Amino acid sequence: MSRFLTLDEATEASLLDRMRGSRRERDEALAVLFRHFRDPMLSLCVHVIGDVSEAEDVVQQVFIAVHRALPQFRGEARLSTWLYRIALRAAIAARAQRKAHDPLELHENAPGPSTEKEIVVRDEARRVAAAMDRSALRSVG
Repeated sequence: MSRFLTLDEATEASLLDRMRGSRRERDEALAVLFRHFRDPMLSLCVHVIGDVSEAEDVVQQVFIAVHRALPQFRGEARLSTWLYRIALRAAIAARAQRKAHDPLELHENAPGPSTEKEIVVRDEARRVAAAMDRSALRSVG
């Protein structure tokens, strides 16, 4: 079974019709999408980003983007595929932005040799971060 949720074709078609309808219909359709896809999108974003809080922010931003873009959805792919691609791209962008501002990343890319103490501190920081990420993933999954 796929890890990602999908909607049957009739439900997708109905939601797309509602997304192209009145404001109330669009809001209702978005609420259905949010209830159905929030948790799997959050799981995807946590997997990519490694931080639950940041992943929650990304999922919120994804649904704002979806709300704006759904009326123009062309239907060349399944709605669920389109949603997951938006979430994946947003998560990758958030991870890249975080890495650009990560002091450990900046330090590793600095010119010159590292001292043994710097290497030990950096490795310890990575182990702690990895343990925290694993703990966060267990609490979400």
